[in-house]
Amino acid sequence: RRRDEFLAWYRFEHLPILLEHRAWSGCRFVEQRVEEGCQFFAMHQLRDRAALDSTQRKVSRATPWFLRLAEQSWFDGAFTRNLYARLRQ
Repeated sequence: RRRDEFLAWYRFEHLPILLEHRAWSGCRFVEQRVEEGCQFFAMHQLRDRAALDSTQRKVSRATPWFLRLAEQSWFDGAFTRNLYARLRQ
């Protein structure tokens, strides 16, 4: 199934590669059922915005597994990126 393949890629390859970068400190991942199937939300925790331009991020999107998934019309389409700064009290 598509969902299982996506989740396996994210959990076992994509996220571990990202977390190799010192500025990538974590991720919270949520799945929500929608009429069309599933919608996923990933809130990445970064110590530095530079993580978005890191070698690890580039590598995570160039592996054979990623490239195989990217051939599918359902994969890696629309997404929204919002960057937030931590509020200091």
